[in-house]
Amino acid sequence: MGLPDGARKTNEAGDRYTETKIPVPFSDTTVGSDETDALDGSLDLTYIDRQGFEGDGDVEDELDFDMWFTDPDGTRYEVDIKHLEHHNGAHLHGRGVMTGVYMHGITTIGTPLMPTQYAFGAFWAVGDLLIDGEVTHEQNRNRIIHLMTTQSVRKDDYTLAIDEGLPLGGHGNPDPYLDSNEVTHVFLPPIKMTDDGPRRVALKPEYELPNGDPQPFIHFMFDESTVTIDRSAHPPNRK
Repeated sequence: MGLPDGARKTNEAGDRYTETKIPVPFSDTTVGSDETDALDGSLDLTYIDRQGFEGDGDVEDELDFDMWFTDPDGTRYEVDIKHLEHHNGAHLHGRGVMTGVYMHGITTIGTPLMPTQYAFGAFWAVGDLLIDGEVTHEQNRNRIIHLMTTQSVRKDDYTLAIDEGLPLGGHGNPDPYLDSNEVTHVFLPPIKMTDDGPRRVALKPEYELPNGDPQPFIHFMFDESTVTIDRSAHPPNRK
């Protein structure tokens, strides 16, 4: 589900899907900081959700955001956010920030390649990817940037759970990866915002795929999280 037939490979008999034809950020393979000393990062993020869903309210959502991370080769990345993305696009964006919602899976919010999962907070924005403090390529400007802090959906062996296997660590289900019940996903898809709207353009990080091509997106996860919810910040009439 969630991936067009043209993006899937099959076995010789053509009766079973095997793998994708294009790179996607939902592999069951990961490189963790426990395996590579060069991999590190820090995130301090406050989601300020004032708007509710699309068209709801007349005040702006905000972020308080400070983040950096490295790839397995030790290259340092930062994100310079220009503005929250709140167009009425392919799925709900919450006018930039959404809190206390279910996403992915069967929700129609985000990709169905992930299971239905509870999100403490999420945002969509436009900004630049900085590599060692600089924008090193025009392809790294005006990128779509998505972060979400959610319940963990990766099992202890890092394979992706399905809806029926959640929540992890309860009801006889496997424990979550690294015993972490929450995770923050940092996702820069191969999408650039242009004057004509979002267009599919590969990102240009320093990290290379095994075939020597630059990885066309970034998917980085912070698995050690502290989540605090301040419900008093929400307007009393928020939906």
